[in-house]
Amino acid sequence: MRIHKRMLVAGAIASVIVLSSCRSVSDPPSPIVRQGAVGADLFISPGTIEIARGFLPSEIISARLVSGQTPDITWTIGDTTIVAVTALDSHSARLSARRGGTTTVSARTRDGVQASAIVIVTDQPPTKFDPVEPRQVTIDGITVSAATRADSEPAGAPRGAVLYTTTVTLRNDGASDRTIQLGACAVWITLHAGGGWYMEEMRPLAWDQLRSSDACEDDAKSVTLPPHASCSTSTSVFAHDLIGQGVPANNRYYFHAHTRFDTTQVVVQADSAVITYPSNDLTATANTDILTKDTTQSLRTVVTLTNHAELPAHLEYGACATRILAYSNPERTGPPRWDSNLRRPWEGTYGFGCPEYLAITDVKPGAVFSPGEFTLVAPLIEMVGDSLPDGHYYFAADVGFSNRVPIRGIAAGDANISVGRGALPTTRVADLLTYRALPVSVVGSPAQITARVTATLDYAGSALINFSRDCPVLLYAYRDRAQRDAAPRSGAADWSQSMCGAQQQQVVMNRGETRTLSTTLAVPNLLGLSLRAGHYYFAVSVQAEGNRVFLSAGEADLSR
Repeated sequence: MRIHKRMLVAGAIASVIVLSSCRSVSDPPSPIVRQGAVGADLFISPGTIEIARGFLPSEIISARLVSGQTPDITWTIGDTTIVAVTALDSHSARLSARRGGTTTVSARTRDGVQASAIVIVTDQPPTKFDPVEPRQVTIDGITVSAATRADSEPAGAPRGAVLYTTTVTLRNDGASDRTIQLGACAVWITLHAGGGWYMEEMRPLAWDQLRSSDACEDDAKSVTLPPHASCSTSTSVFAHDLIGQGVPANNRYYFHAHTRFDTTQVVVQADSAVITYPSNDLTATANTDILTKDTTQSLRTVVTLTNHAELPAHLEYGACATRILAYSNPERTGPPRWDSNLRRPWEGTYGFGCPEYLAITDVKPGAVFSPGEFTLVAPLIEMVGDSLPDGHYYFAADVGFSNRVPIRGIAAGDANISVGRGALPTTRVADLLTYRALPVSVVGSPAQITARVTATLDYAGSALINFSRDCPVLLYAYRDRAQRDAAPRSGAADWSQSMCGAQQQQVVMNRGETRTLSTTLAVPNLLGLSLRAGHYYFAVSVQAEGNRVFLSAGEADLSR
């Protein structure tokens, strides 16, 4: 069983709180605690240092007196051809591997107190890492275990603070009383990320409390534990202190509890937690206006966040963080009339995409924040297209994040939308295809009406195109030309062909290749019992590549 545990020590330092001295957790027997110094011993953490040359080529170590002091240390190496030592501050140093082998590192105070630790340098690549720490360890009859709990409302802390408290319990499992010596450094914690290498789980270190100036602040004492009695001692750290000193936010970390009693150093697991800044006190506002540039009008919505908390708010977001919804009522209820996430180019061969980057920022308390990613600009024609009528619309905004739930339903103002749109065309470019609607034909007895649309691949060398399998073309009939020319925003047609299934047919097309799509039905079935014979104006919609493209399809006389 390993008692001294290898660990990487990061340079981050955070404020810590020693919550309690060793106390009884049994009823009875109870431990007997005697305050006072337990000696001037020096120790090195970790007690055994393992360095994987070429993979993790260096380690940071620290030396402390049992009294908790951080003395000025002089470091020496037994064999300097194996490892080199570089002092970082008064009590810490970096060990750098030079070649494989085993040696020692020694720490010596000005008063002559000294301690040593073993250094093992392995050749690359590592074949086996240290196993993950156990949940509990028993050594010389003392069982050590630990647990970490999060407090989201710690007394006296800034609003929104999260305090992580690690409690170590020592239990005497022997048959007789046991007296142990606990110094000022009886317990400290390290924080580890998760990961793996060569199919083995490993826990690279992210932060070491022992390097904090606030560590080792407990009172030295000796504790006598009767059989089966326990005592516990705790230490704590705030999430915002960890993040503020370099621990990457919004990741799961594993707490390891380090306990030193007598001259024995033990490490056990102490649960895990996602370390993050609180951001519940963010408020969002939004406004929408109409921009005019040359002859193009665009809708612009800007979202602004304000941090009302006493701590920074950590935010992570992407290029397309903002979503806009348009409603026809001021309550902004019911299905939205327009969703910016579903918008398509009005015409042309281009599309929309989001660059795959992640923006990360900390919004200070009281700060107002509105980056470019919180602004959405869309041409009005892309909003109304050929389906939404001119009118008054009410807008709402959503802002999405990678590290927290979205802020939804932000009232974003309202505006009168009016866009000049010509008569429904017979030709339109959408994505890679040019669609052309031919005038409907009425032939035969009984008469049948046929609508045809050609789809030509003009904007790619070749492509795999998805057409609706059962109804690639749908037909619409209008008694009024103006209503047809304003379709589909003009409302329901006098007659429309029923939608069919959602099955798709994939077709490989080469540049310049044309595919003809059509629909045919009997005129009596179109007129049915409700429509009278007469002159009708027609439109078609093509279902392809997730688009619904409306086109004008001529006019014709229909009779029963």
